[in-house]
Amino acid sequence: MSSPIDRSERWLKGLNALGMALFCLALLNFLAFSIETIAIGGNAISGKVEGDRHFVADHGKYTQVSSQVWHWNRVHAISVWITHPIGILVGGGLMAYVNRQSRKRESPA
Repeated sequence: MSSPIDRSERWLKGLNALGMALFCLALLNFLAFSIETIAIGGNAISGKVEGDRHFVADHGKYTQVSSQVWHWNRVHAISVWITHPIGILVGGGLMAYVNRQSRKRESPA
């Protein structure tokens, strides 16, 4: 049977792993969106739709893309707005919490 300290240590390691995973997923999603936006010539959030034509925009320069690409890029941009705060606030917060708890355990009482 494991001691309460062992369980607490495993719990902290799990929280740290979760924090790292959230942070890394947010970073990877942002990088994927950035690469995608460069590849298609802009993003749908800054773009526009005129009739059945879809445009992405980058610094005022519009590039026509398919409807599917435009809609995907829009969804991907919104996903970055969601994953970025989660990765930074929740993921970073969990890692900071684990770091503080680990320091408390290491410091002499």
